[in-house]
Amino acid sequence: MKRWILVGLLLIIPQIIQAGEAPSPTAPTDAIKTEAPVPSENPAGEVPLGQPMGTERVSNDIFEKKGGNIHPFLAITEYWTDNAFDTHSNQKSDFTTVISPGIYLALPGMKERIRPIETLNITPGGSTLTRFGVQYPRVFQTYLYYRADIEHYLDSHELNYTSHTVEGVAQYNMRGGLSFEVDDQFVKSRTQRGTGFSFELDKFYGNLFSATAKYEIGDKTLVRVDYSNYYLHFIAPENRFRDRDDNTVSAYLFYKLWPKTALFVEYDYVDITYNQDVVSGSSEQHFFAGLKWDITDKTKGSIKAGYGIKDFNNSTVGSHSHNDLYVEIQLDHKFSPKTTLLVRGSRKTEETDVAQGNFIVADTIGTTLLHRFTTKVTGSLDLSYTNEKYNGVVTFGDETKALNDQYLRAGIAAQYEFKDWLKFDLGYVFSDRISNISALSYINNTIYLRASAIY
Repeated sequence: MKRWILVGLLLIIPQIIQAGEAPSPTAPTDAIKTEAPVPSENPAGEVPLGQPMGTERVSNDIFEKKGGNIHPFLAITEYWTDNAFDTHSNQKSDFTTVISPGIYLALPGMKERIRPIETLNITPGGSTLTRFGVQYPRVFQTYLYYRADIEHYLDSHELNYTSHTVEGVAQYNMRGGLSFEVDDQFVKSRTQRGTGFSFELDKFYGNLFSATAKYEIGDKTLVRVDYSNYYLHFIAPENRFRDRDDNTVSAYLFYKLWPKTALFVEYDYVDITYNQDVVSGSSEQHFFAGLKWDITDKTKGSIKAGYGIKDFNNSTVGSHSHNDLYVEIQLDHKFSPKTTLLVRGSRKTEETDVAQGNFIVADTIGTTLLHRFTTKVTGSLDLSYTNEKYNGVVTFGDETKALNDQYLRAGIAAQYEFKDWLKFDLGYVFSDRISNISALSYINNTIYLRASAIY
């Protein structure tokens, strides 16, 4: 019953706010996993000081506007969970300490907060959502970002792990409306336990390189071309079937309806090549039409919908191609200076994390409600739902069927700003995997306390 109550809350929260009702003080968080509406496989996440476990986040503004070139930061988080391995039975509780040191360097110095690229290793091309990017005001802007997450379990020492994220960006804006940007992100990380057939730490290396060129044609029209390469390599031999190399080319045409609102069309071509023949490689084509807006400080976001075609290289796949509807929404809306709603949602195909599967069709919706109760206290409520349908029949234990997983997540948190450079977070996260293979289902309850500081 609890899981369906969460789904109902997820659907009615926007209506409650629009009706003018204040959020309940008893139900106060990149992603975004942001977050994260999908199970995060990147402990670095979107927010530099927030979410080593991938889902808990109290504020989208951990980096306040600070000038300067060098910004070291540090977060220390204590977790208690009642299901450290995310298992259906024989659940084991444990305490975890996560130390997250990091630094970012900007040249020239800038006040804009750094938001690392969100990646997910089951997403073709690596990027979880469309990156519209930031147009920096200077002719030349660079930054370098590094973060580590050092996880230490009190009892389950086999789960101890240290992940690393390194990211660099260089942007050059020429006179006449032409600009170039080059990004690169390297991660040493691990997948989240309790996804696919895995209840272990599936360690991997990932690297996403991208290059973008934009050109403004007059006052109303902008064209953009992107190229990216996503390289993925797993450490354990049993996971090597997931090693792959994705190359993506994208083209956009934007037409400005109003100064801060634009229509756009988008075309993507993604070539997905696996190192082994266990899973078929494929190519994807996406055709989108969308709307992007940034209307005052109150509302900004984008919505796009289109059609996708996935063609397989291997003739053993039941159908040589899969056609489907693709949708993506990103919305940040301020109902008042104290209350903000974030919405992230998508429908798309993803790469399989089970050797017997061909691919996944994933539907995701996530909302985050932020409310500032006082000048020092902020509360948040996170709700997300993901439905993953695997193509292909799989066998786990004594069950054989087409795998279908649903993930429900809810989080409640409060943040206290002791100083402008020092903050404390207290939160609770509920996770529920509902699988049609009963042995894969589990429930996880996590409580955490975090101290974070930035210079």
